[in-house]
Amino acid sequence: MSLPFEPEEGAVEAHFDKGVLHLAIKKPAKAVKTTKTIDIKTGTPPSASPASNKAAAPGKAA
Repeated sequence: MSLPFEPEEGAVEAHFDKGVLHLAIKKPAKAVKTTKTIDIKTGTPPSASPASNKAAAPGKAA
């Protein structure tokens, strides 16, 4: 199995139970990317209007 990071010594645990291999791999702190919060607004976006959506519909003549 390839990983996008090199696990640190002792950061991997494996358990074999009823034919299933369970792996727990702790990601090193240097591999953890920072998180970014994005505000989610409800409703239609300001650039979308019903008239422009009808004109862009495929297979429909204006």
